[in-house]
Amino acid sequence: MDQKGETGWNLATIPTLKHNDKLVHMVNAKYPGVKADDKFNLLWIGLIDQEQSGNFKWSDGYTDVGYFNSTKNTGNGQFGLLNKNSGDWRMRNSLTFQARGLCSRARTCRDISTEINQGKVTFSTDDVDNLVEGTTAKVTCDKKCKIRPKKSGKLTCIGGQWNGNDIMPGCKCKKKKDKKNGN
Repeated sequence: MDQKGETGWNLATIPTLKHNDKLVHMVNAKYPGVKADDKFNLLWIGLIDQEQSGNFKWSDGYTDVGYFNSTKNTGNGQFGLLNKNSGDWRMRNSLTFQARGLCSRARTCRDISTEINQGKVTFSTDDVDNLVEGTTAKVTCDKKCKIRPKKSGKLTCIGGQWNGNDIMPGCKCKKKKDKKNGN
């Protein structure tokens, strides 16, 4: 799924009922109709519950499960599927169940301007609510501070993450000497 210049694909994360309804509408516009075979009707999504303990997570690793579309048909299992016709979610234990996957890719990065201590962030756009793919961020440190790791002060939004991995640089500053104690 990941291709040069287009990284960050995951099985779909569905954070709200609105997103769930939008996905059902989009999939049915492209693939209409109910089929007798569930491998046409069900689509893998990024919902996981490895221990089947009711502790659901999204496979993207950072989105909380605040919405869960539980119905009488949800069942128990480790891996989630979306019924493209009803919007219901199903849980299955088998990764060998044949179904298509529903993938998503974040297109915007978060505002990191408050995450850099002893420095500031300048974006290539003035619209911090729309830091889309390709937006750059330049991190500059205060006087007597240096960027760490070295040469990490320029970031690019790739697949919803800064530099494609969300590893942030920091500013390392020299400690001030205490003139009273000679330290």
